[in-house]
Amino acid sequence: MILTQTRVLGFDERIARTVGELLATADDQVGGDAGVGPNDAYIAPMADILDDAVLTDNVEGFEALGVPVEPY
Repeated sequence: MILTQTRVLGFDERIARTVGELLATADDQVGGDAGVGPNDAYIAPMADILDDAVLTDNVEGFEALGVPVEPY
């Protein structure tokens, strides 16, 4: 695989709000702390906003946040 395009997104209010929304939804679904780590919480909104999947071996964390996952 060759990376042909790089896109850098800044951490802005939209990302911050999406972090909160995804974490709140995940916590609500389990009736408490969903156990999602802070790094996952910051990565997931990017996938959500870009309407793309996260490539990860941490499938559970991102599925809890409701974003598409491509496991490896």
